[in-house]
Amino acid sequence: MMKKFSTAIAFSLITGIGSAWAQPTPPLELADNVPDRHIVVKGDTLWDIAGKFLKSPWRWPEIWQLNKEQIRDPHWIYPGDIVYLDKTADGQPRLRLGRPIGGGANAGGSGSASTNPEVVGTTTKLQPQVRVAKPDREAIGSISPALIEPYLSKPLIVGQNELTRAARIVATQEGRVVLATSDVGYVRGLEDETTTEFQVFRPATPLKDPVSKKVIAYEAQYLGTAKLVRKGDPATVMITSFTQEIGIGDRLLPAESPKLINYVPRPAAKDLEARVVSIYGSVGQGAQTSIITLNAGSSQGLEVGQVVAVWQYGRAINDRTEPNKKKRTVVLPDERNGEAFVFRVFDNISYALVMKAAAPIDVNDRVTAP
Repeated sequence: MMKKFSTAIAFSLITGIGSAWAQPTPPLELADNVPDRHIVVKGDTLWDIAGKFLKSPWRWPEIWQLNKEQIRDPHWIYPGDIVYLDKTADGQPRLRLGRPIGGGANAGGSGSASTNPEVVGTTTKLQPQVRVAKPDREAIGSISPALIEPYLSKPLIVGQNELTRAARIVATQEGRVVLATSDVGYVRGLEDETTTEFQVFRPATPLKDPVSKKVIAYEAQYLGTAKLVRKGDPATVMITSFTQEIGIGDRLLPAESPKLINYVPRPAAKDLEARVVSIYGSVGQGAQTSIITLNAGSSQGLEVGQVVAVWQYGRAINDRTEPNKKKRTVVLPDERNGEAFVFRVFDNISYALVMKAAAPIDVNDRVTAP
C-alpha cells in the first residue's frame, strides 16, 4: 500500500493556487458559533464540514490552503479524523487534521491520522506525520454521492436522433397505462440480449439557450431502471425503479456504472456569465438539491467541482413616488438566490446540484462566479 504525505495540512503557505483563486477575494468569514474542532463521522461530506466552520462552504479550499492538484485528489479525510480550527496562523483561520494520542475511541479513524496533536497545558501542538492511504471508498466525499450518483452514468445530453435507434417500450402489461416499480413492459429493438440491466429515458427534447433562443443541445429525460426477465421480440422487462411514469415509446439503454467524483468545491472563473436552461426533471422551480442545467460547459471554462452563484433578475416596478410619470419604471437590483456545485460538464452544457437556495430558482436565472 502506497504511503504519502498529507500535504493538505502543510504548516507553511501552499503555492500554486489556481487562477480562479488568484483574484482578490473578501476575507474568510467564520460561521456563527463556530466550533474549535469536529470529529469526522461516516456520512460527513467536505461541504458539510466546511459549513460548520465557514459562512461560505465553497471556500473550503482556502481555509485548508489546498493547491490545484490536491483539489483533484482530496482523499485525505477519513471518519475518526479530527478537524481543528486554528485562528493563530498569520491572523487567518486555518483548519488542521489530527487525532488523539493514546489510542482512544477516536484515535486514528478509518484512515490513520495525518497529524499527531500533543496536548501541552491548554495548547494543542500538531506534529506532521506520514499517513498510509486507505482505499478511496473509506474517505469522505465532497458532497453526498446519493444526490448526484443517478446523474453520473446517464447520457443526459445526446444527439438529436440518438435515442430513436434505442430499444423501445411497445406495450405495457394489461390494464396499465403507465409503468412503475415491479410493473412489466414489452420491448422491441434489443440488439444485445446479454445485457440485462437498463436505464429508461424519454425521447430527447431540445434545450434552447435563454438568450439566443437557439437549440444548443438535446436532453434525454431519465425515467428509471428496468431488468430483462425474458428474451424475445418483443422481450419482457420489469421496472425496478422509477423517477417519473414510464410508458409506450420510452427508450432503454444499457445501464452503466456511475463515475463518482470527489472534487473539493472551488469557485468558477470570475468572468463566467451563464443562464439556467432548465430544472432537470421538473416543469416548476428549483430548490435545494435540485439539478439545474446551465448554458455553459467546458467551452466556456466550466469544470467539474466548480461552484457558481445563481441570481434572480430584479423585477421592474412602478415607482408611484416619482413625480415624473415617464421615469416611474424602475428595475430593482438582481438578488443572489442560491449556490450550485457543477458535477457534470459537456461542451456547451453543464449540470449542477443546488447546494443552497434562499429563494426559488427559475429558468433564465443568471449564473456567475460565487
